[in-house]
Amino acid sequence: MEQAWNQADSCEIISREGQPGTAPLKMLYSGYRASLKSKAAEAVAQLATLEEADKMVDERRTVLYNKVVTSYHKAKIERGALARELEAVKVEAAKVPQLEKDLRVARAQCAESEEAGRAAAAQGG
Repeated sequence: MEQAWNQADSCEIISREGQPGTAPLKMLYSGYRASLKSKAAEAVAQLATLEEADKMVDERRTVLYNKVVTSYHKAKIERGALARELEAVKVEAAKVPQLEKDLRVARAQCAESEEAGRAAAAQGG
């Protein structure tokens, strides 16, 4: 039976509407071939779209990575500069108590000088 089917010029088919019928084998195979070619072309187009999307994602990931690395190095440099500035401010802040003490001494000396000046003016005048 299989041999007879292979040698036959037509085969039984069911149409899209569900009706039984016969069709030449060449037409049947050409329909399959056309359907497979169409599905293969669709798969190739989808693959190309996916590859393009993958390439775009890789490019964006690279750009973002470079931005992060640049920001990291910039922050590291700025942190170093701020640390140096903080150390300089700490040195200056350590001088404040001594400066306040010197200011009190200078004010006291100024007050003594003014009083001595008033006393000298009162004696001489």
